Amino acid sequence: MGVLNQLPLFMVTLPIVGWVATRGGVERLRDAYAVMGLLVGLIFLRPLYSRVLERGVLVIPAVYAPPMGACLEIDMLGVFMALVALTLGVLASAYSVRYMERDTGLTTYYTLVLAMVAGMVGVYFAGDFFTL
Repeated sequence: MGVLNQLPLFMVTLPIVGWVATRGGVERLRDAYAVMGLLVGLIFLRPLYSRVLERGVLVIPAVYAPPMGACLEIDMLGVFMALVALTLGVLASAYSVRYMERDTGLTTYYTLVLAMVAGMVGVYFAGDFFTL
């Protein structure tokens, strides 16, 4: 479950790191922090893959059982799609470091990239339409 917990954490803390990095004149820190957040998500996906491979489909209920409440169902297809989304997010963010160095609003950009990837991973792991 690490990948589901850490992506929103990096997404929420990135504006603070971006503000500090911009004030301190080290914008590369903000860029590296965003890429690092996606890399950590990719690393945390490995134990989840092992658990799904070992136990099969993981059902994680929120509060109530699945018919009445939200739940996550993590299967091999969801893990594969999360791997694709996180890999593309890492590659796009790493490419953006150099490509967008003259643009403004990069803290917002990287925050939205992390939010997009976190949302995609959430969709892949959603157990039902209510969870979406």
